[in-house]
Amino acid sequence: MNAKQGFKEIDNTADAALHIWGSTLPALFQQAALGLFALAGARTEGTSTIFKTINLDADDMEILLIDFLSELLFYLNNGILFQVDRLKINEHHLEGRLAGGKVLDMRREIKAITYHQMKIIQTADQFQTDIVLDI
Repeated sequence: MNAKQGFKEIDNTADAALHIWGSTLPALFQQAALGLFALAGARTEGTSTIFKTINLDADDMEILLIDFLSELLFYLNNGILFQVDRLKINEHHLEGRLAGGKVLDMRREIKAITYHQMKIIQTADQFQTDIVLDI
C-alpha cells in the first residue's frame, strides 16, 4: 500500500464503504474512482478506445466528489469503464479527460454513491475521506 495515496474497503453494516487518501485532491478523486471500480470488480478489454472530457461544478468538495463518482458509475453501469487520464480541480470545479473501454464483466452492481457521513479532511500531507456505496 502506497502511503501517499490509495484506498481500502472498510466495514459497513449494510452497504460497501471505502477509506480513500491522496496527497492532492486530484489524487484523492482518482483513488476514489479506482476504489469504485475495484469494489464493482469491473474488468475491461484493457485498451482505451473511448475518450471523454469531463467538467463539473459543485457547491463544495464533497458534492464534487460524489458528482464525479456518480458520473463514472453511470458510464460503468452502461458498459464503459473510464480511467482518469488527466484531472484538474480548482475551487469547486473539476475538469479532466477520461479514457475507457467496454466493460467485459462486473462482480457486483453498485447502485449509487451516498452522501452518508462523507467529509473530505485535509491533514498536513494528504486528503482523506470515507465513501459509502449503495449496493
